[in-house]
Amino acid sequence: MKNRKFVISLMLLLCLFMQFPCAAKEKVRLNHKKLILKVGQIKKIKLKNAKKVKWSSTNKRIAKVDKKGRITAEKVGNVVITAKSGRKRYRCKVKVTMNTRTYKSHQLVVNNGIFTLKTYKKIRSIILYDASGSPMYTVTSPNGIYRIFLLLSERKLIQNGEIFDGGRSICLKYFDGKSYKFTIGRDLIVGGKVYSMDKQVVNSVVSMIKKYNNQ
Repeated sequence: MKNRKFVISLMLLLCLFMQFPCAAKEKVRLNHKKLILKVGQIKKIKLKNAKKVKWSSTNKRIAKVDKKGRITAEKVGNVVITAKSGRKRYRCKVKVTMNTRTYKSHQLVVNNGIFTLKTYKKIRSIILYDASGSPMYTVTSPNGIYRIFLLLSERKLIQNGEIFDGGRSICLKYFDGKSYKFTIGRDLIVGGKVYSMDKQVVNSVVSMIKKYNNQ
């Protein structure tokens, strides 16, 4: 009789376990294993079901990642973003391409020279000059040249504004050996109208040229 009661109790317990199974541990995984980003784009990825994650990039000059998993595309190239949790590593392959969509129709004329995306692709280096006309800094890194291009071609212009005392002369050196020198802050013409560059842009370009000096 006792054995019979024990068997019945055991069967009841098994039925209960079958109705309420233990929750299986969820698998740790990246929500993206491959990404294609454009220069300047930011994308956040996540290591799901992981508590502590350490992020890293195989090449920070191409794409960097912060402690929250935000990837910032810096320049054209391929890079691997790694998320480490415990002893395991999870990888996301990232391809960074040129951002051309915004600038195809944009045309900025400086001293009758056209500064467009087509011009940018031909630039080998950018040189900054001091007030006496002597070269101070040279930028050769594709990332630096691209960021300066963005500032010159997209930022706000002031119509009929005064010429800033802080205007700086720069020179674009092309791969074919030609060069084009002009002063940012003077004689900017868009659609036949004369503009002066926003002072913030002038200062930003100068700072950026210093930052990417000889990279």
